[in-house]
Amino acid sequence: MMDIKHMKVESFAVLGLLGSTEDGKGFVQSLWQNVEHRFHEINHLALKDDQGIYLGFWGLMSDFDMNFLPWKNFTEGYYLAGVEVDPDTEAPDGWTKWIYPECEYMVVRIEGEYQESMSKGLDYLKEHHLTLVAAMVDFMDPKDNGHPYIYFPIKRLKTF
Repeated sequence: MMDIKHMKVESFAVLGLLGSTEDGKGFVQSLWQNVEHRFHEINHLALKDDQGIYLGFWGLMSDFDMNFLPWKNFTEGYYLAGVEVDPDTEAPDGWTKWIYPECEYMVVRIEGEYQESMSKGLDYLKEHHLTLVAAMVDFMDPKDNGHPYIYFPIKRLKTF
């Protein structure tokens, strides 16, 4: 049984390292390794809650036209691996900041393999006559020991 919930997420900013499917197989994992290795450069910019816990680590995706639409054929597009920051944050040299638009999401807690959870989520969308209105988003929740989730945007709440 898949753990699924629906939630609204207001617009948020992510500061991270940008790559694309043109960088080759395994580029997402390489991005995350580079973020971890260089995190000391942006740690002071990351948003934290009252207890000093990071608000979240995000893997944002976008089509090559930068419209935050799903990757072409789910195989071609950009990926930004990073941490949530204030929208007014200036991106230091070598880093990229995206502001992701407000959406309603179907959220799937990843259990097991990422690809399997993604496929099950897409099947759920189809079964319930829901469609992706933007690219899927990865989220690692520091309050849940960094557990990964996939956010499937099902409704735009503001214009992209």
